[in-house]
Amino acid sequence: MKLAHIAITVKDLGRSIEFYQKFFGFTVEKEFKRDDLRAKAVMINTDKFMLELGEFRDGKENKDDLNDIKVRGLRHIAFEVENLKESIKNFEGKGLKFSEPKKGASGHWYSYTHDPDG
Repeated sequence: MKLAHIAITVKDLGRSIEFYQKFFGFTVEKEFKRDDLRAKAVMINTDKFMLELGEFRDGKENKDDLNDIKVRGLRHIAFEVENLKESIKNFEGKGLKFSEPKKGASGHWYSYTHDPDG
């Protein structure tokens, strides 16, 4: 088994595409829409994995309903880098802010940032 993709429902598809392209080097693979769901979406990828970004004209903010695909968001996506401090420095040079790096229970160092939807 392998990871196919991660789906994220977003508020503004164009803004989210730009974010993932600018900071993480994703490219648009496929664009599609579902008129029956009042939705448009894209598949974006890097050489490592694919994301599906979807925007619903009647998107919702209710995070409690895990079965409703129109609810925006995701807890987190983890990107692995060679050097965390150097990567943070490079991203912050492009205008992306990060939390202070911390060592997790797994023994790995991590830091958080936010996408355009927070």
